[in-house]
Amino acid sequence: MKKYLIYLLTFATVGTHCAIADDAEIKEALHTQLKEFDATSNLDAEIAVEDGIVTLSGVAENLPSKLLATEVAESVYGVRSLVNRLEIREIERDDDTIRHDLDRLLSLHYPTEEKAVQHKVNDGVVTLTGTVSTYGVSNLAETMAESIIGVRSVTNLLRVESLTPAEDEEIQQHIQLRLKSDPWIDSDLVRFSVKDGVVSMNGAVDSLSERSRLVRTAQVYGVQRVDAENLKVSP
Repeated sequence: MKKYLIYLLTFATVGTHCAIADDAEIKEALHTQLKEFDATSNLDAEIAVEDGIVTLSGVAENLPSKLLATEVAESVYGVRSLVNRLEIREIERDDDTIRHDLDRLLSLHYPTEEKAVQHKVNDGVVTLTGTVSTYGVSNLAETMAESIIGVRSVTNLLRVESLTPAEDEEIQQHIQLRLKSDPWIDSDLVRFSVKDGVVSMNGAVDSLSERSRLVRTAQVYGVQRVDAENLKVSP
């Protein structure tokens, strides 16, 4: 819901920057959009842009604020790549407390998957391991970890293995239906294939946000991995 809201809110503003061509305009547009969200309006960030590559540095209040800054930057027309070097403001919270909070969240929302998701915390850095049945569970576990106060970053190493294997043709049809029903994705310049549950994408997209959305769209039941290395950003 959060990511959908960002796309919805930025659609009108991004549309006004369709003529963006140089780094100075990208920097100005990103600075304006960061100020429009409460979570990033007071962000102590420095923005550098070189040849369409944005680098964010400085301090963020928490991990959700840092991640939101990434999503906002990806939505700006003309951004080809992003380096987020924002540091999380230090909060006195020990690893055991963070681990306890994550255990509680997992047991409340996904009690059947609680034992499938293992996690360790080291100096505020959470690492998720184990095997889950869907990308939805994997993404939710990652989001839960990101939401906990004191977490500085999350490494998601969860493996996705469907309980009932799906045929490649079935997976391909499911992805095609999702692409056609998504008004935020222009799939005319994107091609994909499925082999042994691995989705390979190639082609061109207008923005980093569209690239990220395509990858999430392809994470349907039965998919083991999505390879988007050949999916280029070409505004």
